[in-house]
Amino acid sequence: EQLDFNDYIKALTNADFDRAREQRIAISAPPEQLKGIKIYLAGHFLSTPMRNWVDLVTHALESHGFTVFSPYREVGILQLNAESSDPINYFNADLQGINDAKFIVALLGSINRGGISWEMGYAYSKNIPIFGLSTDQRQPLSNMLLQSSRVIVATIPQLLTEIYTYLSQETSSD
Repeated sequence: EQLDFNDYIKALTNADFDRAREQRIAISAPPEQLKGIKIYLAGHFLSTPMRNWVDLVTHALESHGFTVFSPYREVGILQLNAESSDPINYFNADLQGINDAKFIVALLGSINRGGISWEMGYAYSKNIPIFGLSTDQRQPLSNMLLQSSRVIVATIPQLLTEIYTYLSQETSSD
C-alpha cells in the first residue's frame, strides 16, 4: 500500500523511454476525438503517496488528449463524518463514471483495497475493456483480475502503447 518513491525514481532512471516510444504504435486522431475518449481511473487514493501516483497517471493520460474520470478528483473522498446521503451519491457518481468510460485503467499497486476489484468486475460485466498498471511485479494478482484485464503493464509508456494499439485496432475494424 505504500509507494516507495526512491524505488520509483530508480525505476524511472533505468527506464528506456526512447525505446518504449519507438515501440509505440502511432494513431492519427484529432484532439477533439481523443478528448471524447473517456477513461475511468480505478485506484486507491486514501493516502497522499497514492493520490500523487493517481495524479501522475491522470496527467500522463490527459497530456495525451484523453478525458480522465478520477473518482477522488471528480467526486471527492468520502469523509468519516459524511452526511447520510453522501455514500450513495458518491457511489452513483462513480458508477456513472464507469458507465461513461470507453475503458478502465486500473492501478493495481493497491489491489487489496476492495474498490478497485469491484470497479474492475463491474466494468468487465459491462464489456468495458480494462488496462491494468502494476509497477510491482512481485505482487501476485488473482486469476480473476488477470483474466478480466485486456493487458497488465508495468510502466506508463507501456500503458500508452497498449491504449494506442487498442484504439488503432478498434479504428481499423470499423
